[in-house]
Amino acid sequence: MAPRAGLVPPPPPPLDQRTYRVLSSASRVRLLEALQSEGPLEADQLAVRLGLHLNTVRAHLDVLLNARLVSAQTLPPTGPGRPRLAYAATRAITEDRQTGSYRLLAQILASSLEEGEDGPQRAVAAGRRAGQELVNDTRPNAEGIEGRRAGVLALLDRLGFAPRPAGKGARGKTEVIELHQCPFHDLAETRSSIVCSAHRGLLQGACEQLGGRHDSVRLIPFVKPGLCAVQIDRT
Repeated sequence: MAPRAGLVPPPPPPLDQRTYRVLSSASRVRLLEALQSEGPLEADQLAVRLGLHLNTVRAHLDVLLNARLVSAQTLPPTGPGRPRLAYAATRAITEDRQTGSYRLLAQILASSLEEGEDGPQRAVAAGRRAGQELVNDTRPNAEGIEGRRAGVLALLDRLGFAPRPAGKGARGKTEVIELHQCPFHDLAETRSSIVCSAHRGLLQGACEQLGGRHDSVRLIPFVKPGLCAVQIDRT
């Protein structure tokens, strides 16, 4: 079966939730784009370019300043009145906007699944299908238990979970892999029943595709703050 690279989620973005909210305004995004391509610019220049009222532009600039997405520099005075300020963008937003769109879509889909009683089961099923397809890109050379372990580790690393082997479990029958990063950590905190179910299904599907049983791998969410774990049977 040919892998479908489109199923791979983007890497975790560097922006926090407050910045996402700031960029949810189309006018603020347009303003940032103008500053990136033409800045530094004054507020009245931005108002002309965007066709917005000057007070509206100033309000958007205040929000962007607080989010540290733009900076302001005082210009020499040319007469009485308020100080003249020139604004410049402090970072590129093209990649952030694209990643933010993926995150928004994930939030919408998770919210939709959460409304149904069978939402977690559907998330597991979808995750299993994705895991079966994605593991083809990371299929290891080894067979058996070691092959499944290597394949699961490679897939988790590829998807941005920052996996780290943590030794054997009880009686040496399982191996524990710590997950130090979640690509959808913020969403998992509010909709864990869906996000964690999808990740559980992802692992199950990968293990099946590598010749194991779907129940030979288990996801244990939030064993500690910011840390999840995976158990892989070695029997």
